[in-house]
This record gives sequence, structure tokens and C-alpha cells, in this order.
Amino acid sequence: MWTEQALILNSTQCRPTSSSVQTAVLSSVFFLSGFSALVYQVVWQRLLTLHYGVGAISITIIVTIFMGGLGLGAIIGGRFAGSLRNGLLFYAGIELLIGVFGLGSFGLLDMLGRHTAGSALPVAFLCISLFLVVPTTLMGMTLPVLARIYNALVSDFALTISQLYFINTMGAAVGSLAAAYGLITFGGLDTALQVAAAVNGVMGILILTCWKRADRAALPAAEPPVTPANHTPHPVFPGLPFVVLATGFFAIGYEIIWFRLLGIMFKGSPYAFATILSVYLAGIAFGSLWISRRLARGMGWPEKQGLLFGLQVLIALYVLLSFLAFYWTSDIPPFKWLQANTFASPLHPPRHWRPIHDGLEFFREIFVMADVVFWPFAFAFVPALLMGATFPLASVLGLRNPKHDAATVGHIYAWTILGNVLGGLVTGFVLLPFLGTEYTLQLFIAGGVLFLFPLFKRMTVRHPVRKAAFAVAALFLLVGTIFPGRHALYAAIHPNFGYGTVFIEEGREGLVFTYANGDRIHNVINGMVHGGRPNEGFVREAIETLSYARRVKRVLVIGYGTGQISDTLLLSRELEELMIVELNHALMANLRKIPLFRTSLFDPRIHLEMDDGRRYLNREPGKFDAILMDAIYYQSAYSNNLYSRQFFQLAAGRLTADGVLMVWADEHGIIPHTIASVFPYVRKYGGSSPGTHGFYLASSQPMSKDPTREAALLLQHDPATRQRISEAASYSGDRALVERISIGLPVNEDWKPRTEYYLGLQE
Repeated sequence: MWTEQALILNSTQCRPTSSSVQTAVLSSVFFLSGFSALVYQVVWQRLLTLHYGVGAISITIIVTIFMGGLGLGAIIGGRFAGSLRNGLLFYAGIELLIGVFGLGSFGLLDMLGRHTAGSALPVAFLCISLFLVVPTTLMGMTLPVLARIYNALVSDFALTISQLYFINTMGAAVGSLAAAYGLITFGGLDTALQVAAAVNGVMGILILTCWKRADRAALPAAEPPVTPANHTPHPVFPGLPFVVLATGFFAIGYEIIWFRLLGIMFKGSPYAFATILSVYLAGIAFGSLWISRRLARGMGWPEKQGLLFGLQVLIALYVLLSFLAFYWTSDIPPFKWLQANTFASPLHPPRHWRPIHDGLEFFREIFVMADVVFWPFAFAFVPALLMGATFPLASVLGLRNPKHDAATVGHIYAWTILGNVLGGLVTGFVLLPFLGTEYTLQLFIAGGVLFLFPLFKRMTVRHPVRKAAFAVAALFLLVGTIFPGRHALYAAIHPNFGYGTVFIEEGREGLVFTYANGDRIHNVINGMVHGGRPNEGFVREAIETLSYARRVKRVLVIGYGTGQISDTLLLSRELEELMIVELNHALMANLRKIPLFRTSLFDPRIHLEMDDGRRYLNREPGKFDAILMDAIYYQSAYSNNLYSRQFFQLAAGRLTADGVLMVWADEHGIIPHTIASVFPYVRKYGGSSPGTHGFYLASSQPMSKDPTREAALLLQHDPATRQRISEAASYSGDRALVERISIGLPVNEDWKPRTEYYLGLQE
């Protein structure tokens, strides 16, 4: 998702004194600053979704506010840095304040959750703004402040920006991996937040120590370098802000597409998302390092402008070639084998290494272990490297007076952030839902190719505009001819299930493939199978829930799937209201294309709510006789929002006194253990071993079956189907069995997403 991109551009922070020891200390500080900022962003975003939902709108609000705070801080820091008398002390104060806020965010988020969870979007926007505006503004201020400090020491603006960007962005890249694979996996979100706050404290102390031990005369702090008497200002580049805006727009747009495509291949794994982001950040960092060396060789003003435009063209061309290669090689056996094995693997990375001696299978295991790195490098690393060179180069082009170094950095940064925000909004809410990935890519590539016009105008060639127009037209023709059409890119990686018709819908929440052949339906959402019919297992879940519920007048279903649970519930004549909460608009739009769903969704007892399940329960004051959940796989990103102890407590509070909760699970024991930590009465279906698929019934009161209700529901099916329903998921045991298979396993908590971050589990 485009949400983590906010930290890429905020990844530039501090710089040293004249002493080599002080330089080493402050270089470490720059690295740690990027590290902690990335951890904060991941943790705060996760925790805010607990209260305000994981839908596209909710996440967009969170990211927009986060990035807006960074941009605001950059402008404030750029204007304020020039008047600072002691920049090092000021920066130390910023880091300490961020650390204090990080520790205090525990209580602040809890207070927000208690009073505003599930609020209307305007209220959510206000609450998220109040929470994020202070720390993000402080983070945004660091870049121009530190640029002023460092540039005062080295008197080399290009080196200042490039080195700061490299060091701090590498810290963010490491932070992305450390947060997912280490801090959250083995400690939890709370541990990650505490570590980030501790890092801020250590940074503040290091800077204060460095300042106290330094020769004060050697620390000009925020004083700008002296302007040489023979200094000639660079020519004005009036279009630079809009060029920077465009580069920020395309950077986020490409990132959203990479996250969507690779997220489908990697099944929404939080580890895969962290790895993709880390590869992207590493590319940004090394691009900044490369441009610093390129600028050090000496470049004229026209050459710098030409390089800026040329970078955008190269980004577009690489994206074009990489996607064409991915698409056109999808039927060539070696490449098809790589794509198919990645798509077929349910976990990225796998939980365990399987010792295999067969040559091909051994290579497959190696590849599946490493594909979370392979595919991001193939798609994103080179463009990110070119993007990383863009920001320092644009800052150099924007500096007309050395005394305005901080203000220049702040403004370039703010324009980049504005481009990021616009790119995220337009790509996620307009281009992808209406044009689809393939045509959106073509539009972005065309936008990058258009930079050939200013590039050719600065080249010493005859008729530059005419030649640029010819090159652009040729590339447009090439792209339009050989680039895959709408949905073709995704069709190349989805397997053929042998069904008659394939319905495809791409929207804000991702991609839905629905395979239909009469009443046979197979549903694939963002690369994962989510429902199919006919499936007696879904029927058994619904009938068993209704049979053990004391009343069945008002029932809630979280996650529509292919509707067989809902259709079975509607067979009950006692049912008066069926509330269906479904997050994915694309899913419902796709299903409505199929005749079967044009009738089943129009029962007058159905009330369809397009929302996040947890958000809905937070704002719904009413009670339900039964709640049925068959929504998301436990290892998917944000799945813990529906599988934590706090969520099950919320669900228990929305059930009538003797109401029943049904939860489908294919997990080893943590989810049933978590259910049992809230509900005293639990029934397990689907086998007695920990890893078997099945479902659970839970209630706050002893459960007893109503055989009359069960018989009435079963009689509405033919004898053969009734037999299959009865065999679909047999009863395995009660709470005693759940406790036995959960021995030694932890409970999912909002702050401890154990099943989602599964690599730390010991069985």
C-alpha cells in the first residue's frame, strides 16, 4: 500500500561537527533518526487503524495527515532554521520531544480509542490530525535544520543534501526490516514503539554530549556559510516546483502499483510489504549517494537541468521495460515457473525450511524463501535509485543563495510531499479504479517520456523540439501497441481454474477475480482464495451457528465472500434482519456482474454495510443474536484487527447475553486460544489437531443445540447435500480441547499480532 512512502521523503536529518569523532557520532544519529521514524510510522498507522478502520479511505486519511505534517514541518523548519543560534541543541530538543511523544502515544491512542473509535470520517480526520500533527511536524523540521548545520560546516550544499539523504534513508530501510522481522515479531507493536522512543532519547543525549565536548568556536551551529565575494547566483528555474511536484506524484503512483502487484503475488504478507519498502528505500538511498559523487565531478547549470529531466525519462523507460518483460515472459517456462511458484505459495516468507534433496524442489524452496527480495529488486530498485537522485539534484537546482539553504530544502521537500499526497489520492481513488493498473502505468510512462521535450531543448542538436516530438510519438506508439491491456497483467499471473467465465474488478481495495460457471463460483481477492460455492463447509458454519443461538432475529456477517453463509442464514424464517459488513467495494461490484448475485443480494432482510468490520462494531450500539466471521486469512496484513483479544471482547459486547460468535480459522492454536481468553464456552469443528481447517463457536453462556431448527434448515437441501453438510466439519471438542492444542501458545493482542507476524512463533 502507498502509506509507508511518507517516511521515504522524511528520511533526512542531521550532520556533524568538524571533529572526525563528532562526525561519526552525528552520522550514527542520522541513521538512527531514519530508523526510528520508520518504526513510528508503521506502529502509529497500525494502531490508528484499530480505531478508524483499514479501508482505503481510512488509511488514506492517516497517510495524508502524516505526510502533510512532514511538509508543514519542512516549511516551518526552513524558515526557522535561519534564525537559530544553536542548531545542534535545537535538533537535540526535537529528537527528545519526538521520543517523549512516542512514549506518551500509548496513553493518547488508548484515550482516542475509548472516545472516538468508529467515528464518522470528519471526526476521525480531526482526531488523527490532533494525534499526528505534532510528531510529524517535528520530523519534517529536522531536514532543513540539519541541512543548515551541516552546510555551515562543509560549505558544500550538494554534498550536504546527498549525504544526509543517503544516511538517513538507509536508516529507514533498516528500520522497515527491523520493525517487521524483529521488533514486532518478537516483541510486539508496544516494544517497537518503546525502542523507537529510546532511540530518540539516545540521539538527543549523543548530540548534547557532542555539543558539550566540542570546541564551541568550531560549531557554527545554524550560521549559514559565508557567500563568496565572486559568487554568481544560479539562473532562475521557474518551473522547478512543478517538476518536483510531478516527480513526487509519479514516485508515489509507481509505488502504489508495485505494492499492488507484488502484494497480490505475496498474498498481502506484512513481511513482504516491509521488504518491498526496504528495497525501495535502499534504492532511494543509493541514488542519493550516486548523485553526490556525480555532482562532485563538477556539472554546469544546463547539465544539471538536463540530468534532472533525463532521470525522469529513464524511470519511465525502466518501468516500461520491466513490466513488459514480466508480461511477455509469463508464458516462457523458466519465467512462468518463477511467477507460478511465487503466486502459489501462501506465506512469504515461509514459516519453515523444508529439507528437500530433489534438485528442482530444492531450488524452488530457495526461491520461495528469497522471492520477497527478488521481485522488489526486479521492479523497484532501479527506478528508486533514479528517484533518490532526483531530490538532492532538485535541491541544488533550487538554491540561488547559500544563505537560503534551509529554506530551499524545506520548499523542495514540501513540494515533493505535495506531489506525494496528490499522487496517492489520484492514483488510489481515481486512476486505478477507473483505468486499472495497466492503463495507469501507460499514463505514468507517458508522463515520464514527456520530459524528453525539455531534455532535448537543452541538448546541442538541431531541431530539438521536432526530434523530441518524434521520439515521444514513437514511444507512445510502442507503448500503446505492445503494453498489456486492462487486467491482462494480472490475468497472466492468476491460474486458470477451468471455469467458464472470469469476471475481474479492480478498485480502491485491490483486485478481485471471480470465476463462474453456472452456480459454481471461485473467488480470488488480492491473490488469495476467499470463498467459493457450492461449498458445504460454509453451509455447515451457518446452520451450526443458528442451531446453537438462542434466538436468530438479528444476525451479523463480517465478510461476504461468495455469499453462501448469508444465503444459508436467509433460509431461516425466524431471521428478521441480516446485517452484512463487507470492506471490499470491488468484490461486491464484481459479484453483481454475475446473475446469481443479482437476486440473492436483494432480499429485503439484508442490510449491506460497506465498512471495516471492527470499525462497524465500534460505532454500532445494537446487539446481535449471532455474529459470523469468515473474513480474512490470519497471516494477511491487518488481519489481527479481527483476531485480537480486544476485538473478540468488542464482539462479545455486541452479542445478546446468550448470543453466539462463529469464527473460521485454519491456524495452529493462537486464534482459538484468543477466543477462549474472552468466551468461557467454546466449541471446535474440523478436527482435533492444531493445524486443521475448521471453525469455532463461542458464547458467554452455555450453548445447547436446537435440533428442530437444524432439521428445518437441513430439509431445504437434497439428501446428498445434507450428507455432505454433516460431514463438512465435524465437531471435535469443547474448551478442554482448545486449551490442549493451545498449550504454550500466546494470545493475540492489539499490541501483539502474533499470528500476523508468524515468524516468531515456536511450536
